[in-house]
Amino acid sequence: MATKKTDSPTVHDNLDALASELDAKDGVEQYSFSFGGVRFVCENPYDGDLAEATSLAEDDLLGQIKQYLGADQYEKFMEKKPKLRHAAALLKRVQDYYSETYGNPGESGGSPTS
Repeated sequence: MATKKTDSPTVHDNLDALASELDAKDGVEQYSFSFGGVRFVCENPYDGDLAEATSLAEDDLLGQIKQYLGADQYEKFMEKKPKLRHAAALLKRVQDYYSETYGNPGESGGSPTS
């Protein structure tokens, strides 16, 4: 189906209003965990500045952990010498927590019949 081209296209959404709506609902607690007697708090990946967002490959475990923890906490975390399998399991929990809370960007819930 072709779309109709006009000189003044219809405005379908207002990002300012959408942002206000999302910000008003944002009372989600950040994911935190302890390791080696230190408490770490993961940054909400959806609160970051789009211009500073980093696209990471799924297999970039260290990059993803650093993105969640930020540089300072990442260094403290790495000083504790985590094992790969432990860090991978933790990362999965962090990702599950935020995706259950916010969903996955760019994906809708689908139709009830799909």
